[in-house]
Amino acid sequence: MKYFITLYRELKIWRKFYKGAKRAEGFLNENNLRVDKLGRIYTVVNVPEEVANNNSYVKEAWVLQQLKPYNEILLKCGLADYAVPELRNITEPGVNAFLILLYPELDNLSVWKFIWNIVKVGALLWAVKITYNVVSANVDLTSFWESISSYL
Repeated sequence: MKYFITLYRELKIWRKFYKGAKRAEGFLNENNLRVDKLGRIYTVVNVPEEVANNNSYVKEAWVLQQLKPYNEILLKCGLADYAVPELRNITEPGVNAFLILLYPELDNLSVWKFIWNIVKVGALLWAVKITYNVVSANVDLTSFWESISSYL
């Protein structure tokens, strides 16, 4: 059950982020940020040659340093508290750039986690039903309920 409560909270965060991104889409577009159909915010950061010739850690660190102006933009939109950056290297030949995706961190929003938790809840309900059927077939529950109701 804890999973479904956490999933509900994460869906509320995603909805808040989605609505905020769609509401501020014009402002974000003016500042070189785009919003996709899922409400994620993205942009492309070009890496200069002197940085592009280094290893991937140096390039990623340089790109993360370039996020400060975008953080200020997200702060004005009220989305900075939720946005987590994901860096994807663009691997086309002759291109030194990173795609930056900004969206809320949602750990429980996964199809497989959802299915697994549905299976667990189903197994628990099945076990409770089997236990109830076995107990009700072998034990006289009416006298048990009468004795409990006498105390109430």
